[in-house]
Amino acid sequence: MEAESLLQLSYDIGKLLENGENYDMIVQIGTGNNIKEIKVHSIILYARSLYFRTALSKNWISKEGGIIKFKKPNISPKIFNFILRYLYTGKLEFNNYKPIELILILVAADELNIEGIIRYLSQHLIDNHQKFLQQDPVNILQIILQHDACSPLKELREYCLDYVCERPTLLFDSEKYLSLDKNLLLILLSRNDLIMDEIEVWKYLIKWSVAQISTTLNIENLSNWSSKDFSLVKESILEFIPLIRWFSISSIEFNQHVIPFEKILPKDLIMEIKRYHLDSKPKLSLPNLPARKEPLDSILINQKHLSVISSWIDRKDIDYLRIPYAFKLLFRATRDGFNTEKFHELCDYKGAVFVVISLPNSTNLIGGYNPLDWKPKFNKSKSYENNWWKTSESFLFSLTKNTSKGIIRSISRVNPLKSDKAILYNEQFGPGFGSGPDLALSNNQLYCKSHHTYPDSRLFISEGLTKMEDYEVFQIIRKK
Repeated sequence: MEAESLLQLSYDIGKLLENGENYDMIVQIGTGNNIKEIKVHSIILYARSLYFRTALSKNWISKEGGIIKFKKPNISPKIFNFILRYLYTGKLEFNNYKPIELILILVAADELNIEGIIRYLSQHLIDNHQKFLQQDPVNILQIILQHDACSPLKELREYCLDYVCERPTLLFDSEKYLSLDKNLLLILLSRNDLIMDEIEVWKYLIKWSVAQISTTLNIENLSNWSSKDFSLVKESILEFIPLIRWFSISSIEFNQHVIPFEKILPKDLIMEIKRYHLDSKPKLSLPNLPARKEPLDSILINQKHLSVISSWIDRKDIDYLRIPYAFKLLFRATRDGFNTEKFHELCDYKGAVFVVISLPNSTNLIGGYNPLDWKPKFNKSKSYENNWWKTSESFLFSLTKNTSKGIIRSISRVNPLKSDKAILYNEQFGPGFGSGPDLALSNNQLYCKSHHTYPDSRLFISEGLTKMEDYEVFQIIRKK
């Protein structure tokens, strides 16, 4: 009854905004050809926004014929209409707005001090930042950077930068990459977690720098460049030189891709890098920046996840800073198909592996570690029966998908009394764990019958069938 009354109240007050009846205030918003005047009710704005409460109680306003006149040129009509609808009805509907418009709504809500929009829209943007970045990474990052003073955007900014650093091709292979703002590129290249080979960083930087001064210069034909061309590119690239991890570029890569551009680099830099590659123990004056993190072929996990999983593999209490393993993607369901035959074709007899699973509408990933091979224990005729392998080192786990605020994690190691059935092999299943099974994948379904072998997995794996969104399998290779 109460809920129905509140819905009716929201509807009735919303009608006042639509028809403008008994208005006592006109707000002029936008600039240029995008100016609009909207009839509103000052008492509602006063009650719902601290900004308007202050504005209407001070000498910020003027009146004409008893009507309050108020100008807000820095907010567009579409953005302001969203805010007014919330102030009048309490409703927040994001579906009809593009990601950049939602960011601008958040900026406007921060200026107008409308806590309800800030709280819910901030979370919506964070929850969907991966999808939004895939649509338009350049413009979204640049609009966030332009409004760096907006406090609610700071958390989103870190989420987005983390996501792009983990998947740099999303940005660097974008059609709009060459129009990337210089300050944003400086931020990205200064980060240690930008997962790119350093020679690729250099190539993209050259491509960007040349595009800032000319659309006709051909980086494949430097013989046609004039001395002025070299000089302009040198000036364009100057601030980026200290951010390049020069000693992470091999001598072959340096000679092939850097030396042709030596006219745009300081001579002492060229000499020092050459000395570094010729001398086994060179004395360096250049800062030796740490190498960037290794590339990871995954759409589900990042280096922070790997740090946790690696520490669990080695039974360490602290997450690794330098991960002692390399990880090779063997299988991705959305790429290779959800059928079990393909899984066994790509993942059997590969040694230690781990699987990570994404479920729809879940903020967590789940998975399992198999220190053995996935392979039949008996002859081929029994491969469609349950084959169990014994190990005390396997485990199941849960990790939060987003890692910007740290990782909430859970692990369930194998019950020592049940370790003889730790790993399940059956050609009708994909990855399998436990006697229940405790976790087994079949086509696009996750199946759990019990938690006998991995008892703590009941905290993050539900019994029954659960549809999967995707899963990946990685081979684990210890670094030499």
